[in-house]
Amino acid sequence: MTPSVISLPTPFLVIGVLVAVYFALRSTRNQHPAIVFLYLALAVRYQSNFLHQFMAKSLIAGQSAIAILTLLTVAMGLFVVRDILAKYKASIVIYAFIGVLLLSGLWNRDIVGTINSGLREMLSVVVILAFVKALDAEPKDGSFVNTVLPVFIAPLLLQLFSVIFHLPKASEEDGSISYIGGYVHEGVFSMIFLSAMAMTLLSAGMSWRRRTVLLLVFFVSILLANYRTAVLAALPMLFAHLVFGSSDRFRPSLAMLVRLGGLVLAGLASILLIALLADRMADIGVVFSRMNNLIKPPADFANADRQLFSGRLYIWNSYIFAVLRSDFGHLMLGFGPESWVHAFTLYAHNVFISYFYELGIVGLVAYLFLFIYFFAMAWRTPHPRRWAILSAYISFLVLCLGSMPTYTVEGIMFYSVIVGYSLYARLSVGQQQRFLVRSNERRLDRQSQRQFERGIGAAI
Repeated sequence: MTPSVISLPTPFLVIGVLVAVYFALRSTRNQHPAIVFLYLALAVRYQSNFLHQFMAKSLIAGQSAIAILTLLTVAMGLFVVRDILAKYKASIVIYAFIGVLLLSGLWNRDIVGTINSGLREMLSVVVILAFVKALDAEPKDGSFVNTVLPVFIAPLLLQLFSVIFHLPKASEEDGSISYIGGYVHEGVFSMIFLSAMAMTLLSAGMSWRRRTVLLLVFFVSILLANYRTAVLAALPMLFAHLVFGSSDRFRPSLAMLVRLGGLVLAGLASILLIALLADRMADIGVVFSRMNNLIKPPADFANADRQLFSGRLYIWNSYIFAVLRSDFGHLMLGFGPESWVHAFTLYAHNVFISYFYELGIVGLVAYLFLFIYFFAMAWRTPHPRRWAILSAYISFLVLCLGSMPTYTVEGIMFYSVIVGYSLYARLSVGQQQRFLVRSNERRLDRQSQRQFERGIGAAI
């Protein structure tokens, strides 16, 4: 087996940091504060986890530099979106889930896990609202994404270094390897480029050809990371682009033919992908053949069954039966946010099962309501790119079923990008005023005044 690589050599990391700083300075100059926040939030998080061997060390009160930077990111986000924190009723759904999370944490007296989980959820709130602000600003076509996309150049470059110099990470017991540029984990790394795919797919300010190239680049990056759940999660967005996005430029009489062509192309690509990843996807067929015997006590799993889906079925049932065999209080409110670290070696690899264990039936229902609420919002909104938003939600759902995106900042950002787009699409339906956010109107007025004053000064 190829040995695991914890980090790239220091010179490569230095190059990555310099590239990240260069594009951050270039991309955030004279930009809307919400765009600057989004760019810096993404850039700081990504680079921190490439430098995890330095940034994960404890600094203050047992907290690592990465944790402190996350706290500072949330604080900066709260300042940027302070005027709309309680403006939209959709935010109440997330605040309600945070309330359940706090209730479970207090009942279980787990302060550290509660703070960490609550911090991630507040990060979700500020990123969602920052996207609303950025989309509401001029020119309102989503083209601000072109300003943010350079944030993914440094991660791509570091991954390329790991490919060129053959510095992979051994990811599975079957000998498969991942090229992730020394990132903290292949699954977490993949969430970076799922976010990139979502932003590319959802934006309206780029050509079909450029969007296709970017989606393929990001998808290849996910393939190289070799995290099966992320590969499957990327497919709905890629499929939607090939089938629905390909017809955007054609008149209605030709759109159906183009979509059929896209469907055929997507089908052929899927067959090719399945053939290339046959060994990695073989467990899917086995699981479907045993649909009536998936939930059972962990002790009833044979040794062969414990390896299915890289052990996920066994892990899921271990979490489920730990709750079912507990008392009524834990059944209702769980064992507390992040409590799995005290009882299990591996995380649940399923968001819904993990919340069932951590937050109980109440928490699971609250999260299901949150997810369904925003998905239904996207479904009901007559937006030209509704198909893109829905496909991104499906991608996140796939990720939730086989991984833990809500446990990572990268996964939280991926979901927040999707919700931010769908919330703005909903708010902008039937919009009468020029701006949804009054601070955007005031900002434009100040810019116009400055331009007018400069013009007068030049004339004099």
